[in-house]
Amino acid sequence: MKPRITAADAVAIYKQKPIKRRASGNLSSQLALKYHITEKAVRDIWLPRTWKRATKPFWTQSDQECFMTCLLYTSDAADDTPCVDLGGRRI
Repeated sequence: MKPRITAADAVAIYKQKPIKRRASGNLSSQLALKYHITEKAVRDIWLPRTWKRATKPFWTQSDQECFMTCLLYTSDAADDTPCVDLGGRRI
């Protein structure tokens, strides 16, 4: 399936990430309408859960720390037992 947005769109969305999460509701709605995607897709770009390769040059220190923490958690969980998938969930 072809993505609905381009890498440039993802970067533009990421750059509009609000500093405070409480302010994100209205903005995520506006961006979702502008780019014809869901509000969740906008938040996933901001967190960054998606479009990591395109947005990484623009990540904040907090985003980088979160990403590394998530990698460590997933890696530890995967090493812990063979019944853990790559999302860290037990299967």
